[in-house]
Amino acid sequence: TKVWTTDLCDPAAAVRSAEISIEELDLGAVDLVMVHWPMPEKHVAAYLALEDLVKKGKAKGLGISNYSPADYEELMKVASIEPLVNTFENNPLLY
Repeated sequence: TKVWTTDLCDPAAAVRSAEISIEELDLGAVDLVMVHWPMPEKHVAAYLALEDLVKKGKAKGLGISNYSPADYEELMKVASIEPLVNTFENNPLLY
């Protein structure tokens, strides 16, 4: 499941968004919770809050989307759980 940029305004909102998705899916632990976009000054705190979902067994791992190398390096300075994936949108209409 993915935490959208609109839910990255604060860490609690990010966790709430992920928990709602997990509950609505009703599958138990989800394989992956993704941070959709590296919002400046927001994404690191949101990711750190989402690490708790892994520690509690609600998610098996965390992932990121559209992170540049600099965004990833910023995150990894403080993250204790390494993202399992970094997905990128590749759409010819974007270029």
